[in-house]
Amino acid sequence: MPMRENEYTVPEEIPTNVECPACGSLLFLMNYEMEIPHEGHIMIQTYTCHSCLYKKSNVFSSEPGRHIKINLRIDSSSLLNTMVYRSPAAFVYIPEFGAEISPGEKSSGYVTTVEGILRRLDEYIDMMPYEDEEEFNRVKALLHEAEEGNIPFTLVIDDETGRSSVSSDRATVEYIQ
Repeated sequence: MPMRENEYTVPEEIPTNVECPACGSLLFLMNYEMEIPHEGHIMIQTYTCHSCLYKKSNVFSSEPGRHIKINLRIDSSSLLNTMVYRSPAAFVYIPEFGAEISPGEKSSGYVTTVEGILRRLDEYIDMMPYEDEEEFNRVKALLHEAEEGNIPFTLVIDDETGRSSVSSDRATVEYIQ
């Protein structure tokens, strides 16, 4: 019976010489390739321990992207509902506030709204050590005013993979060489 388009085969488990960080048994590896929206063709690599059920997955994009910088001027509270996709490799920042979300080793992509990004920035700022309490309070106040739609700001997404997107015709995209 032929496979339909939305069906897939289970990848084969390959024994490795890599020890499980939890129990020391040898791990098994599975590789799986697939196509997903915004990211394109990806490879999922999963290490599994049959003894203690430890599992670690890595996702790699197998398609090169083109570096982009997206700018969206938020000057109306209605724009806070604009949908945003941030790829795992993208920097997100608001220059007027000096607030930034940087990609890291365990960074993941997500779909959210501009308001959702403001809330993430607010949460991240709470976790960051600030030496200047006055600066901390200034940024927090700006973020809260922006969440209420009371002050204009610019959302900037800088993505070397070119996979991030903003669903607004007011967003400008600059291709970086």
